[in-house]
Amino acid sequence: MRLKKIFFSYSRADGSDFALQLALDLKKEGFNVWIDQQDIRAGTEWDLEIEKALETCDCLLFIETEKSVSSNNVLDEVYYALDQKKKVIPVILYDSKTPFRLQRLQHVDFTKDYNTGLAHLISELKGSAATGFFQPAEHKGQQKDTQPFFTKTVALILSITFLAIVIAAAVMYSAKNKEVAIDSHDKIASADDTATGEALVDADLNIPSKSEAPGEGEAENKIIKPRTGNKTANNAAKRIANLNETFAGNWQLVDVEPGAASQRGYLNIEDIDGVKVKIKSYVQFYYAKTNDTAFLSIFNGFAGCTSCVLQEETKITAEDIAIATQRYEILREDRPGTGKAGDTVVNAGSNQSIRASVTLYLPDAATAVIKVQRTTSAELSHGIVLEPFVYSFRFRKVE
Repeated sequence: MRLKKIFFSYSRADGSDFALQLALDLKKEGFNVWIDQQDIRAGTEWDLEIEKALETCDCLLFIETEKSVSSNNVLDEVYYALDQKKKVIPVILYDSKTPFRLQRLQHVDFTKDYNTGLAHLISELKGSAATGFFQPAEHKGQQKDTQPFFTKTVALILSITFLAIVIAAAVMYSAKNKEVAIDSHDKIASADDTATGEALVDADLNIPSKSEAPGEGEAENKIIKPRTGNKTANNAAKRIANLNETFAGNWQLVDVEPGAASQRGYLNIEDIDGVKVKIKSYVQFYYAKTNDTAFLSIFNGFAGCTSCVLQEETKITAEDIAIATQRYEILREDRPGTGKAGDTVVNAGSNQSIRASVTLYLPDAATAVIKVQRTTSAELSHGIVLEPFVYSFRFRKVE
């Protein structure tokens, strides 16, 4: 089935000429191609046009070069397409360090011959790729598994046997610990106390030693009550398990404070083992327009954790917090291919990473909030100073 629209994601620093040539060749084959060099008209808002094209495309070609794999803008486009379940095809122009999330994707190799790569790409886009051509990108230094099947089977059996022995030993050890040694009066001890590994005889419990006879009026069958510390630990474990069960899943961004004309984002909470969770999040919004020729443009943030305990308030790691700035130019005279005198056109743009803290809040079962905060100002490109801020992103769970 022919794709409706193909979006080009690339770095102008080392992939511009190749991307433009490839786009022209695909257009000759009848494909609907979107590339910023040809499809953004003078005087329009650059970022909004890119966002619109990303929303409406159903395939993204990632032109992989040395510069594109380290470009925040390019990777934002690629990861957004992946998160939206769009088809992403890495096009390898130069050998480079493939981003981790793209290493398992099928790719097209243009490093050896342009015409051969083009033919294979066209075949894939038309839905009739030759078997065996598209190969997952291999990690550098990765070796193919040549271990015989028999060896693997033996290793698996040995591993299962060893695991069974370990489990049996653990069960026997646990059972032994639950046998509470009591004196001749058959005093009963709580199994909860033995689970902590602490001594059962404690001065606070007023248990007489073997050399002392029980006092008059003491019950012969004295019952030792469980310690409250274990109850507290059990309650905490149950609370964590309930949080994981309630909040695990996918969340959709519904609101940003301060208000923004355009925003997008996601939050994913994955229960790992009933105690630890894995958190991934991405948030983006456009700053309000100003009349200045240099201004804040876009806020982007990636944050999460690979193994953390979920709380009502959880600090998570800010993987990348970036601010895009833009500078516009008002044309003083007609400029062929750009615009007429008086038009406002994009002159320059940049994307700069900053430091910020990120906290996940869980106020109720239907709401999750991510707050991104910076307590000091930051100097950005084009002479712009970003003042201290607190941005709040509210999410609703996707059922």
